[in-house]
Amino acid sequence: MEALAYVSPGKLELRQKPLPEPKEGEALLKIEACGLCGTDSLITATGQGDAPVKAGTTIGHEGIGRIVSINGNPKGYQVGDLVAVSPHFGCGKCIYCLEGDYAHCREFSSFGTTLDGFFAEYAAVRLESLSLLSGRKSPAEYSLIEPLSCVLHAYKTADARKAGKALVYGGGLAGDCFLTLFKLDGIEAHLVEPTPDRRLKALECGAKAAYGDSLDKDLPAAAPFDLVVEASGHLQNIDAAVPLLKPKGTVLLYGIPRTAALPLREMQEKEIRLVTSFLNAGAFEEAKDIVEEGLPALDSFLKPVASLSTIRDILLGKIAPKGHKAVYVPGDK
Repeated sequence: MEALAYVSPGKLELRQKPLPEPKEGEALLKIEACGLCGTDSLITATGQGDAPVKAGTTIGHEGIGRIVSINGNPKGYQVGDLVAVSPHFGCGKCIYCLEGDYAHCREFSSFGTTLDGFFAEYAAVRLESLSLLSGRKSPAEYSLIEPLSCVLHAYKTADARKAGKALVYGGGLAGDCFLTLFKLDGIEAHLVEPTPDRRLKALECGAKAAYGDSLDKDLPAAAPFDLVVEASGHLQNIDAAVPLLKPKGTVLLYGIPRTAALPLREMQEKEIRLVTSFLNAGAFEEAKDIVEEGLPALDSFLKPVASLSTIRDILLGKIAPKGHKAVYVPGDK
């Protein structure tokens, strides 16, 4: 079968790999869709995702597939089921895993990082990682479950449902996922994003207002905010955001570069709470339910891509997705 493999920083290869053989407690999936994530770009550039990636590993972790075969107890699944894959897991036995915190397990594993992922024709996946889908949505639409689950975990970690008013930096998919959750919870949310098309998209996702930058004259009038979400990866935004926060407000860092400077003195003076999150522990099923209900504003972000060679070229910077989220959908024209 054809698969897209990481080789070394800046190098990916299309390879012919043997059809995976599912072990006891695993299912063989025919891949129906796999979303391209910023983590895949990071892996391509550095070889480091949520963990180091070995040469030859098939990348891609936002997998949707159909069960071809099951080895062992089917645990309620059957051949032909359409399923989503929660890509991260731990040993299931340590103190962290028993608390649902697999991300800190010493045996942390992740499809597309430490294990072969889903930019391939087939994949072998443990049954515990599967979530049954109704089939009411397309495989491409279902590929939103994993990124939404990561946003939802961050949203819960920051107690975002308690916010009266929020400000989001970054109008990419993550930012619009946050806006969608704020809208579902009836929370007033505003966005800062330099790209006009993304500002329009944010309004569709529920933003009350969208600003081109932190210097927009109308932004101070919307303040103060209870919560600022940094979802762009440009932490210099926090310098401008802290004055817009209420005392004892919260900054949620979602898109975080490896190194950054923060206005810690100013944050201390206002007793600002700083929150980070990692992966999607405990949020996958809830995110699936939200996607099953339908998210048309987010769905329009998706750009189906029929070939792994195109996914490779996007990751290598040879093709620009132009504001869309590429999703590998085999044979979709």
